[in-house]
Amino acid sequence: MKLRIEVCSYTLLGSGEGSGLIDADIVFDEFGIPYIPARRVKGILKEIAQEVCEILGISEKIVGKVFGEGGFLEGKLRFENLYIENYSEIKDELEQLKNTNEWRNLLHRENIVNYFTTLRYQTAIESGVAKEGSLRTFRVLKPHFVFIGKIKRKDLLSPKESAILYLAVRNFKRIGTSRNRGYGEVNASIISDGMDTEKAIEILLKDENEVIETESMVSRDVEQFSYSGKRKMLEFFIRTLAPVVISKQRGEQNTVNTEKYIPSSTIRGVLANAFIEKLRLKSAHEDDRFYTLFLKGDLLTTPAYPVKDGNEYLPAPLFLHKKKGEEEIDGTELYNILEEVPGEKTKPLGGYVYFENGGIRKHIPGTEFFFHNARERISGKATKKEGAIFYYEAIKEEEKFKGYIMGDENLLNAIKGLYEDGFSAYVGRSKTAQYGHVEFEFGGISNLPKISKYDKDFFLLVTSPLILFNEFGFPEASERVFKRYLERLLDCEIEIKASAVKVQYVESFVGIWRMKSSRVIAIAPGSCFNISLIECNDPEDKLNRLENYGMGERAEQGFGRVRVLIDIKERYSLRKEKTAKRDIKPLKILDILVYVLKTKEEEYFEYKGFERARTFGYKGQITNHLLGRLERMLADVQDKENWQNFLNEIKDRQAGKKLKDVRLWDELYNFDICDKERQQKDFQDLGDKLRLVSINVESEKKTFDLSKIYWLSFLRNLRIIKKMEG
Repeated sequence: MKLRIEVCSYTLLGSGEGSGLIDADIVFDEFGIPYIPARRVKGILKEIAQEVCEILGISEKIVGKVFGEGGFLEGKLRFENLYIENYSEIKDELEQLKNTNEWRNLLHRENIVNYFTTLRYQTAIESGVAKEGSLRTFRVLKPHFVFIGKIKRKDLLSPKESAILYLAVRNFKRIGTSRNRGYGEVNASIISDGMDTEKAIEILLKDENEVIETESMVSRDVEQFSYSGKRKMLEFFIRTLAPVVISKQRGEQNTVNTEKYIPSSTIRGVLANAFIEKLRLKSAHEDDRFYTLFLKGDLLTTPAYPVKDGNEYLPAPLFLHKKKGEEEIDGTELYNILEEVPGEKTKPLGGYVYFENGGIRKHIPGTEFFFHNARERISGKATKKEGAIFYYEAIKEEEKFKGYIMGDENLLNAIKGLYEDGFSAYVGRSKTAQYGHVEFEFGGISNLPKISKYDKDFFLLVTSPLILFNEFGFPEASERVFKRYLERLLDCEIEIKASAVKVQYVESFVGIWRMKSSRVIAIAPGSCFNISLIECNDPEDKLNRLENYGMGERAEQGFGRVRVLIDIKERYSLRKEKTAKRDIKPLKILDILVYVLKTKEEEYFEYKGFERARTFGYKGQITNHLLGRLERMLADVQDKENWQNFLNEIKDRQAGKKLKDVRLWDELYNFDICDKERQQKDFQDLGDKLRLVSINVESEKKTFDLSKIYWLSFLRNLRIIKKMEG
């Protein structure tokens, strides 16, 4: 389903933050394009649905089934952000143009924001006058923009559920801050076959206990799985279609930070849910096929790490450092602090890296922060409860990740065949509104990787949280316990020559229990150990097994993944991507370009008027009274003829004589300043761009309007300068 919202009045879709002189700003993407957050839409529709139930005198349980309840019971609907029409094309064209030198500065985020918005001011009145310090500035969305977003159904909606959704959308009339004070009027609509208001009310008022026929939940006929005896791996790709929040432990109480990768536990959960929905299982744990794939432990799923330009990135080893405060550019020197300690202060490189012929490429998936606050339904104001205001950090959309499923070849073929080319799913926090939409796609099945070269000294990089238990059965993230585990796996004595380690706490959410698992300490990804083997038999086979199966506890769930690094150098050079130049034909953003260029043209003539006032040589011979009178008259005239008629009236008066004395009469009477200013070198580039988007820079109306901007700026600024100079 698609939800369409047309903005009918100035609307403040508050971001919860201000910027500069603006006290309340609205939500934008990275380019400056506004959008409507899905959580706002879902929250308003849920409130309206509750009000519909109250008006009709029916139970509100149906609202919980459709929209969810609390933090654990998911509803049947998933909401996505609403974006302006043709958003993908507009975003793509903006991104391309911003990578060119000629358009980069013109398409600054603030210029794009100004196309969609305007400013409004508000103050409090006390005893008939403005209250001191009460002036507030708001940025609001202009009317008549149309936003479109998807509403996806997790399960089929019953007739009653479809009716409550229809009525909620029909009564959706306002959104945003101050929506009860004239702002935020909208017109919402949704495609709903055969539904109207009377029919929806009739359906809702039917007997609450009547049985609604829905598709039966039966298990589809799928053959039992067999084993081939060949262990291989199946690659899969995840692409984010909406911001994704994979929550991580961090100190800030009111901020939920995100991991920059997709943990294996999340992936296993998504695959299991997709399997249940695909086969329509009622009791999945009793199904032999489900047990074989997800509970038996025969399949091992790795985390999905960032992939870019076909390169698979891993957590940056903690031994990789750069000079503190140094900018990361192409050629930046990186140090292996386990081999060489630089004389200057350094800091870990961080992010994710790809080793490439003596160099290193770094990549960090893009993230952004979103502001949220809880509201009281009756008053419409933010609640004062603790935690009612909070932030989400989320992975941006269109980020790509890659991982592997390892196991018997027949099982991997069964998974690939079951899901066919792939599927879409929802992961992480708030996945029923605004966040979590991803696309799964499966690649090929291949042999497990093997270490082609071995040296008794190597580095072992931890790529997923490594959980270790000490001899008493308690979690312990120490070098001593790590050494004990590794010696047992390799069946030989080892020496840890050096290490760079950090720890983290691990906990996961168990959906079937609707609660979190126990919290345990683990060695964090990026931790690295410099290891030397002492009299080890068949080291290649043992190291290959270590890479393929992992180490530590809960390895079958994707924890304890490690990577053997050979031939690690003392120093590396950072390599940065170079943007390829492309031919660009802006189509969808033409209106934005026209607005930005016209605004820049007006700002150019306004500045030229100020510059003329600043350098005017007869400031002392003209009065502020005359300047103010000319400014007021010019502001009211709409064409050149009316302006000249006014000047003819004062031609033989004292005012006209004074204008002649200060050598302004002829220029003010002729009025047109455009031809002169357009010949200036600093206007040529702007003029070329105006012609490029088919703006007629020499029309009579345009010439008058720009000349008017010039002279108003001149008169106003000359009066201000005279006052400042006394």
